[in-house]
Amino acid sequence: MEAILGDMHIVGDSIKGDSDEIASSREELIKVFYKATGRTDIQIGELVWMGVWRPNIRMVNEFGKGRVFVAGDACHVHSPTGGQGMNSGIQDSFNLAWKLTLVHKGLAPRSVLDSYSQERLRVIASTLNMTTELFKKELSGKSKERTHLTRGYELRMFSINYRDSPLVIDEKYPERDLEVVDAYRSGDDGTVQGGDRAPDAPCLTHLGQNTSTSLFDIFKPNHHTALVFSGSGSGASVTQVLETLREYSSDSSSSFRAPSEVVEVVTVVDTERYAHKNYVIEPQDGPTVVIVRPDGYIGALVTSGSKGI
Repeated sequence: MEAILGDMHIVGDSIKGDSDEIASSREELIKVFYKATGRTDIQIGELVWMGVWRPNIRMVNEFGKGRVFVAGDACHVHSPTGGQGMNSGIQDSFNLAWKLTLVHKGLAPRSVLDSYSQERLRVIASTLNMTTELFKKELSGKSKERTHLTRGYELRMFSINYRDSPLVIDEKYPERDLEVVDAYRSGDDGTVQGGDRAPDAPCLTHLGQNTSTSLFDIFKPNHHTALVFSGSGSGASVTQVLETLREYSSDSSSSFRAPSEVVEVVTVVDTERYAHKNYVIEPQDGPTVVIVRPDGYIGALVTSGSKGI
């Protein structure tokens, strides 16, 4: 039998021999391949390139200092098992970008940049722990068993949160214990708290129009979004909240717009109640304001009206 192998990976600590010796020549590699597979009928042709890959597991202890910031592979590397690398790097960049913009425009104090390390360090530490554990299971797993290939829901990264961030305000859950926050899993505990990923809500109808939208269509990466749930509050209290928000609409809520531009005010009806359900807003709740950051995370849950804003 003759086969063309585009790529060959020999993985596992069950293979006897020094990895550098195995990769030293075509003959050594073929010897190990035949011994591991028992398929001496397979003929291996030209060897274009080979090398030894070793998993690196390390991260920096600060994501920024002074005028220097690092993100992605520059500040953390880990086993590719679990597929967390690319999205982790993108989230690093997104977390930092909107904060840099606000500080550069003079719309936020420089101390806001300190939250970049404070928010991302715990997330990446969890990433390294999980991917390392998965890699160990991968190596120890038996070929006929598939349990070591099981991936938990948390690897979808929907539950990553910044609940313990000093930049986050939560008046709805003031008694929450931030000492037990799991950066990867706490966002999946059935609640929606400050620092969590802001959920979507479809089937929102524009007031006075026959058109629909969703929260993910409203959220944008270049400005904050304030969601106002009127709840059981009076019309006067809701109006006061809206008036307070308008004071910020022309500058502080906009990350990339010019200060003269006014952020659009959109009024929608939660026709199918998806927004109330996904944000856990109960009928007896008073006016609730949810401030969604440009990176899609909840920066504040305000229940005290205009005073809290």
